[in-house]
Amino acid sequence: MNYTVDAIPAVKNTITITRHQLWKNYIAGWSDMVCDGSDDMADEFQMKHLQEVIQVLCGKNTDNLEYRLRKLFRDGNTYFLMGDAMKHIDTGFDNVFAEIVVIVGEQKIVIDNTDINY
Repeated sequence: MNYTVDAIPAVKNTITITRHQLWKNYIAGWSDMVCDGSDDMADEFQMKHLQEVIQVLCGKNTDNLEYRLRKLFRDGNTYFLMGDAMKHIDTGFDNVFAEIVVIVGEQKIVIDNTDINY
C-alpha cells in the first residue's frame, strides 16, 4: 500500500437566493467600492463588466442563463453577489462546501461549490 486515506466529515451549506436579490447585493457591493474611493472603478473595463452583470441578472433573455450565472460566480463575483451570506460560504474551514440555489421564476439553478470563486 503506497497511500493513506483520511476520512473527514464534510458540511454542505445550501444557500437559496433569488436572481433579484443577487442583483441588489451586487449593486450594494459595487457601490460600496465606488464610494470608498476606488479611482479606477468607472473605467471602461468596469463599465463593460457591469453591463454584462446587468444582462444576466436583470435581462429578459434567459438563453443559457444557467451557464451565464455560473460564469458570474466562476469569474470571482461571489463576494458582490452574496452579500451577508458569504459567512456561510467563506467559513475558513476546508471541510465546508457551499451550494447556491438561484431562483429565477419557477426555475432553480444550482451553482456548485466548484463554480464558486472569490
